Amino acid sequence: IIWNETKIKKSDDHRDIIIEKFPRNIDEIQKHKKLLKDITHVIALTESAVVPASLIRHELKLFRNSKSVINRCTDKLKMKEYLFEKNIPMTNFLSSRNKSVDQIMSQLGLPLVCKVKHSSGGRGVTFINSREELERNLSKDVYFESVVNGKEGSIESFIQNREIIFTNITEYYKNGECNLVPCTYSDELKSKLLELNEKVINALNIKWGMTHLEFYITEDKILFGEVALRPPGGYIMDSLDLSYSQKFWDIFIDIELHQNVEINNINQNFSCSIIIHPGKGIVKTISGEDAINKLESLVNFKLKVNEGDKILNREGVGQECGHLILSSKIKENLLDDLSKFYANFKIHLS
Repeated sequence: IIWNETKIKKSDDHRDIIIEKFPRNIDEIQKHKKLLKDITHVIALTESAVVPASLIRHELKLFRNSKSVINRCTDKLKMKEYLFEKNIPMTNFLSSRNKSVDQIMSQLGLPLVCKVKHSSGGRGVTFINSREELERNLSKDVYFESVVNGKEGSIESFIQNREIIFTNITEYYKNGECNLVPCTYSDELKSKLLELNEKVINALNIKWGMTHLEFYITEDKILFGEVALRPPGGYIMDSLDLSYSQKFWDIFIDIELHQNVEINNINQNFSCSIIIHPGKGIVKTISGEDAINKLESLVNFKLKVNEGDKILNREGVGQECGHLILSSKIKENLLDDLSKFYANFKIHLS
């Protein structure tokens, strides 16, 4: 059964489709009781589906991660408060609950970052540079962080029976735009990142599933950003397929079905995904498409806009005007093609 909040493209691989808001309570599940009576597993594919999926599992008495784990992996403030007590290194943060502007500024200074507690993909992130901006963003649904100056990246993990059976470190070549799989970091740095990842997963007591942990690398330390109990976005799953020569969506489903899986932990290729979004405006001209189609490492290039199209502001990394996927056995060749893309492909706006 597919449960989605909006209409989906036609699919033959289903028994039924429910198109309505995800359930927030037992009553909203009970009205579909007959339809759900023989369901054995519930799989959440997006951030907004994680809590509803856990609610359905609980009502149907199915195997699940605990409610506290789900809450800590979806409420970013609860996540940070809990992991801070477990001595996980992170940037300074502060809840907006019962805090004045003066208190927030004295503890975090300016500039700072305002984040929505329940969000993903960069949605609801606001950079605060003044007292007036801070006053406008005070809300019970947000929290504040000190700005981190450093590189960002992520770690994708598969967990089965409380054991981490696979990890990949993704390097954010350009934040919110271009991801490298696997990373090009030193062995020493990779070891420290995997140590942080293991500490977080163990502290949260995650039984099974796929995690997507984001981190920061500064001049002198590694800091935890956040962790989600779901697959990553940004076409990272496609890059994982190409780099490790396996089908990672199939592996994810097998993990969710509690089947034993074997995963190749050694990459055979270097891959990257680029999300194309030039910003807000009207597309005046597009140049460089021919050069991109000649790249040796090109796997997929899809452009969704044409001259004259109107592009709206990008509110999250999931919004795109197209994307590009590259893969090569030789890291240097991939990086060279990546440079050629940024040098040749342009969307000019008016």
